[in-house]
Amino acid sequence: MSVERLGGSLESSLLVKYEEPIVVATIAIPKKHQQLEWEETGTNADREAICEDTFAHTDETEEILNATVSPKIWEADGKIWRQTISRARGTRLDAVNLQHNLDEVLKDRQALNHGLCPVRRQLYSHCFDEIIRQVTIDNPDRGLLLLRLRDEIQMTLGAYHTLYESAVAHGRHSADTGYYERMELMSQIDQLESNTEITRQRVRELRLEVDHTRRRLREKREMDGKRFAEEVQFIKRANQQLKQETESLIDYAKRPSLIMQ
Repeated sequence: MSVERLGGSLESSLLVKYEEPIVVATIAIPKKHQQLEWEETGTNADREAICEDTFAHTDETEEILNATVSPKIWEADGKIWRQTISRARGTRLDAVNLQHNLDEVLKDRQALNHGLCPVRRQLYSHCFDEIIRQVTIDNPDRGLLLLRLRDEIQMTLGAYHTLYESAVAHGRHSADTGYYERMELMSQIDQLESNTEITRQRVRELRLEVDHTRRRLREKREMDGKRFAEEVQFIKRANQQLKQETESLIDYAKRPSLIMQ
């Protein structure tokens, strides 16, 4: 038989009031078989009856108390120990001590005052369990109602926690997707910037080529204009010379007729 320690923590022990632990059974380890056995003598039915009598709830109040905080069960020194929540009535001093212990534990555990804090939530949950214990002892019906409220709150918080984890997972997935998309866009931007630089360089080269072509055409046009002007002047001079020669010939042709007359 193996026994695990159930429920309970240091913070729970400080905030929730417990009865003194009691021994429910003793165990021994025979050298020959090396197995855990109950030391009580009798049949298996007797042993089961002892367990049922030990762990059975005595009344409605104890049922509510044990539902609020499960009894602690652990093995120590070859014995099975059990510690249940206290059935002592709560006093004003208990409320003051509960508030003081809560403040001290919150400070020791460095719980956050605002925002999400699992430590603060756990400590306030233990404090609420102690309040349910005190109320249940005075009025079991009211304690049962508080227990239902606590379970509903825990279920709601669990749903919110699941929703939060889903939102975080979705946000992480979206962030990863956005990261890869951003990296792809950055790569495209780099490629476009490279293409743009190449295009700008080509534009500069074409502009230089256009300027060179325009300068060459302008120089050619100036040279052609100068040549044409020289040719025109040459033609004009030649024409003038021919005109003079023609007039001279005409005058010479007219001279014999004048002599004959």
